Amino acid sequence: MCGQVASGADRNGWSEGVTVDAFLERSAQESAELVARFCSERSAAAEIVQKIAPLTGAQRRLLLNNLPAKRRRAVCELLIERSRESRHHNARETLTYAELAVLVSQGIEGTHADEPRSRAWAELGNARRILADLAGAEQALDEAERLFDRGGADPLFQAELYSLRGSLAQYQRRFDLAFQLLHRSFRLFERHEDLNGATRALLKLALAHVYRGDPEEGLPHAERALALAAGSEDTRLKLYAFHNLVLILTEAGRVDEAAWHAHRVRPLFDAAGHRLDRLRFDWLTTRIGAELGVLEPAARAFDRLRKGYADEGMPFEAALVSLDLAAVYARLGERRKLRLLAQETQEILRSLGVGRDHLAALFLLARSEGAEAVRLVANLRKVVEGARDGRHS
Repeated sequence: MCGQVASGADRNGWSEGVTVDAFLERSAQESAELVARFCSERSAAAEIVQKIAPLTGAQRRLLLNNLPAKRRRAVCELLIERSRESRHHNARETLTYAELAVLVSQGIEGTHADEPRSRAWAELGNARRILADLAGAEQALDEAERLFDRGGADPLFQAELYSLRGSLAQYQRRFDLAFQLLHRSFRLFERHEDLNGATRALLKLALAHVYRGDPEEGLPHAERALALAAGSEDTRLKLYAFHNLVLILTEAGRVDEAAWHAHRVRPLFDAAGHRLDRLRFDWLTTRIGAELGVLEPAARAFDRLRKGYADEGMPFEAALVSLDLAAVYARLGERRKLRLLAQETQEILRSLGVGRDHLAALFLLARSEGAEAVRLVANLRKVVEGARDGRHS
């Protein structure tokens, strides 16, 4: 027979005569009630999120604005999850769900309300970054950090905030800040034994080196991340790790190695990659093919890719793919196609804020030969990237 508390109430708050068995039974019952309540809230939230799917934007906002307070936390969490899931197949949907999560989060009541609000704003910041709204991304992440500093407690979410802020700093070409934040994120994920979080932080560190122009410096981070990803059950994480390794090798000029790895992992992307995963990988492998001189298939693939990114509402990516296509047309001597492409691309570049003087360089491509065409494309690429992060008007 299990023992009893000796007298009165001990330091754990047990009353006299309460057996350990009775205490454990009551604890199990309370746990079961908590689980049941959680499942009920999730089920109700799922019904609400499913109900808004066919509605217009105004109808969604009206329904969510009128949610009872007791439903808001679970609905907010589910909208954040939907936003994250959409990152791999629909960038605009990512933004839509993040905006709705922020809307719902404003009405969350009770203690610890700041952390779910912070998570919603962080997701909005990342969605805006993906769609190249860097000023909007910074504003949203500022709000996420303010809310977390006021009422957040989860160290893993703090690590995620460092990671998101580091990704934004990389897009803004503030590389010293990006490295600082991503190292901080990695250490915090590692300290709390979050394998997937640590792996993603390393992969972002590797990418920051690529975009700073020293891809070889990023290779050790990518290789370490790939080794960590091998122990994860997250297929998307493995795809991300392989993609970054191939990208770094390509940017480092080790194109044959990149092609070998790309060929080896292509079946994994075909089987498990979502639409945006496949678009990015196809863009990368088409660049490799062009580098290796497989020009006509590369031209057809770039043409499909630029239309794919335009359909996804990602104009910067569409513009960059168009420049890759222009370089291939120049190498093939396809002057007529180059002129047509220049006409189509100028509208995209103008919408991105690229000035008239740079647009003129687009039409020079149609009259340029080999090396000169490559130089013009490289300069235009810098202009497009500058327009994205605000370095050029």
